[in-house]
Amino acid sequence: MGVYVRVRKLKSGKVKKYYYVRNVVEGKMRYKAVGEVGVVTKTVAQVVDGEIKKKKMLGRHDEIVAQIPRFSDYADEFYTYSKDVKKIRSHRTTKNCLYNFSKYYGTKKLSEITPKDIDDFKLRRINEGVKPVSINRDLSVVKALFNYAWRNKRFYGRNPVTLAGLIPTESKRERILTFTEEGKLIENSPPYLRDIIKIGLNTGMRQGEILSLLWDWIDLENNIILLPQTNTKSKKQRLIPINSVVRSILLERKIMWAVSEFVFPNSSDYSKHLKEVKKSFKTACRLSGISGLTFHDLRHTCATRLVEANIPLHAVTKLLGHSSVKVTERYSHPDEIVNKAVEVLAQLDENRAKSVTISVTPGKSKVEQ
Repeated sequence: MGVYVRVRKLKSGKVKKYYYVRNVVEGKMRYKAVGEVGVVTKTVAQVVDGEIKKKKMLGRHDEIVAQIPRFSDYADEFYTYSKDVKKIRSHRTTKNCLYNFSKYYGTKKLSEITPKDIDDFKLRRINEGVKPVSINRDLSVVKALFNYAWRNKRFYGRNPVTLAGLIPTESKRERILTFTEEGKLIENSPPYLRDIIKIGLNTGMRQGEILSLLWDWIDLENNIILLPQTNTKSKKQRLIPINSVVRSILLERKIMWAVSEFVFPNSSDYSKHLKEVKKSFKTACRLSGISGLTFHDLRHTCATRLVEANIPLHAVTKLLGHSSVKVTERYSHPDEIVNKAVEVLAQLDENRAKSVTISVTPGKSKVEQ
């Protein structure tokens, strides 16, 4: 494609050279004569070729723009993808986040949403009294939608959420449950919640992982829970060892709920499992005089207790299903570790000094070790 020279034989028998340009139009090669060589320069032929390509690109651009969907329409497709393909367990949260953004920008095409719209969305939500963490959750889902659209060639350009950025927030310090609080919490919880709390503290499993437990995933002979990749946040299979506390709970529930395939079935429909324990957990915390504690903090508590018991970080990482040891490191206390490290050096120095004896004889010094 482009400019080339073609020889033409005229009726008079003369032979002349002409500049031609060729381009593919609607799947077919098209040729166009520009002019005779010498009368028309190659530069002119290149300009003609450029104009043809420009018109072609403009036509393609209009076609592409026409195919870019509106946010609300594409939100439905992205939600289906998240729920049925990626198997995201928090797909209900995804749906709510998409709805929150669609209220303001659902009628806009993806290509029409700008970084300014993202900033305006932040301001709107802040004025509504929504916390920055919740706003960032909405925007994280919107960001994922744009990335998905870009991969599927339904959106071109840079992600507006990436350009605008999220709202800066202070890193939240994990709330760790004390042993005294644990006793009160267990005492003020209904039987089913006690079992769930104890399993959380003894395995580090997430609430959704516990509530959706199937008996088929539990091997009481080898004391192992096998979480399939469809039921873990990392989408990787995970093995959870069963200790004596968890084993006792499972054996009792096996007798009580053998009619259901779930360890924690819904009391009104045994074919389904419990969806959440937010209300009952909040009530138990209130009765126990415990504030600022969420169910997910039980996972933090489990990790912290293991680290404080000098369990290697890589073992805690494997149990919790973290992507790397770096994620688990936040449960360790750097100051304490550093203090212990320098104390080890001091002990090594003292031991070395004790192992060295110095004997002095007239005219001669000798160091023995």
